[in-house]
Amino acid sequence: LGGVFAYDTAAPACSPSSSPRFHHDAANSGDYGRDAVAPGRPSDAALTGAVLRFKAPGDDLLCGTADHYETRVAAKPISGREPGWSTVAVKPAAAGSTQAVAVAASGRYVAIRAVDEQGNTGRPAVVSR
Repeated sequence: LGGVFAYDTAAPACSPSSSPRFHHDAANSGDYGRDAVAPGRPSDAALTGAVLRFKAPGDDLLCGTADHYETRVAAKPISGREPGWSTVAVKPAAAGSTQAVAVAASGRYVAIRAVDEQGNTGRPAVVSR
């Protein structure tokens, strides 16, 4: 048996917080200047020829704007832990915006992920040809 507590607040979903978790950040580092929240995962990814379209994730999950994107094209499924990601020249837009990037025409799997200003990488969106 459990309970659900719901609160109504005027704060927006992406409001700033000085201490979102114990010891300040998601890594429990206690370092006030550390950003341990990874970017979100790009959504609605679709590949048309050599153009990958997707909805932009945020810098901190679904809030804000990422620093840059990285792509990877491979013959095998992509998890996000592989080396060899390439930085994309397309500047990230605000979370929820539709974006498009050119990708290599070879390779069965194509992935894109967001990276924030601290170097945290988000989970990739992977599509197959």
